[in-house]
Amino acid sequence: MASDPEGVRPEAAWRAEVSTSWSLEAVHADLARAALDPAHWKPALQRLTDSVGAVGTVLLPPAAQRFASISTDAIGEANERYFKEGWNTRDQRDRGLARILQRGVAVDLDFTTEEDIARSDYYNDFLGRHGLRWFAGLVAAAGSDQWVVSIQRSIAQGPFAAWEQERLARLRGPLGTAATLARELDLARTRGLAEAFEILGSAAVVLDWRGDVILANATARNTLVGELRIARRRLTASDQEACRSLSDLVDRVTSSLLTPAPRPPVAVPRAGRRPLIVYAVPILGHVSDIFTQARALLVVLDPDRRPMPPEEALRVAFSLTTAEARLAARLGTGESLDDAADSLRIAKETARCHLKQIFDKTGAHRQSELVALLGRLAGPAPGVRQA
Repeated sequence: MASDPEGVRPEAAWRAEVSTSWSLEAVHADLARAALDPAHWKPALQRLTDSVGAVGTVLLPPAAQRFASISTDAIGEANERYFKEGWNTRDQRDRGLARILQRGVAVDLDFTTEEDIARSDYYNDFLGRHGLRWFAGLVAAAGSDQWVVSIQRSIAQGPFAAWEQERLARLRGPLGTAATLARELDLARTRGLAEAFEILGSAAVVLDWRGDVILANATARNTLVGELRIARRRLTASDQEACRSLSDLVDRVTSSLLTPAPRPPVAVPRAGRRPLIVYAVPILGHVSDIFTQARALLVVLDPDRRPMPPEEALRVAFSLTTAEARLAARLGTGESLDDAADSLRIAKETARCHLKQIFDKTGAHRQSELVALLGRLAGPAPGVRQA
């Protein structure tokens, strides 16, 4: 048999080599690790690339939130151009998403033709400049969101064969599991952030990339009930000017991956009380953590509200029971005994029994003394300057 020209391998030989090198079991293990550690997504994508004989692989978030992605190093320059030059907003391969959801995998010729490819700016001006042409798209679904795994082959390597597509479709389950786990772990981290503000007695609301509310701590749920409230997952104000300012603040803090310029807080007027003050803080994690839902944190300060002392601190400082600490925390804000009992859904007689125990353990004799004592644990009321 005549030897092949130097540097050139027949397609049949190349495909035979690829068919024996596939190791999707190892890819499964890498995906499971990536779900727990976002930094491992790139190695997992490289394993997939090597296993199927491709040039590189990129993991793209849902189309509407494509601020960034994760790619293997070989196509890093192409991935950078994808966002810098706006190809993410005109990706022709998005037309194959329905096919991916139906079959688990899609390739270029499922939704376009070679004639269209020859005339396409996307395939020539973008992909062609990097020697890329063919892809296989997989989906990693978590709830209603879908991330796309796009495996890239060169012009010379040719499209993915039918048998290769069948094998790749088997990754649909592991990809979905990894995406769901990554999303849930991120949500748990975000919940911890909101609860940290709860300990400080501050109302905190977490927004996603759309500006929708995905989490609100207990203080926020109790605060946002009147002139400033959550309606249809959006934070809205009764005052029209404040509502417009709030909408602008939310749009600016959630619409870019880059850290936005600091924005002044929004004051929301209230009848008979001082206005609520809304601050916006961007949540910018590592770029590789594209499964995060949280994009911004809104902190709402009520100048008329005294901070609630942490229940754990009350239990430790005065040996209160859990029920006594919950009641004491509310009384420490100046709330009446009857209102506190209603909030905690306990009988007023039970509340009076708890209050007697609280007096005995703290040494206070009247509720005003208790408020003063517990107020020192919580710190000064908002807007009150200590001497």
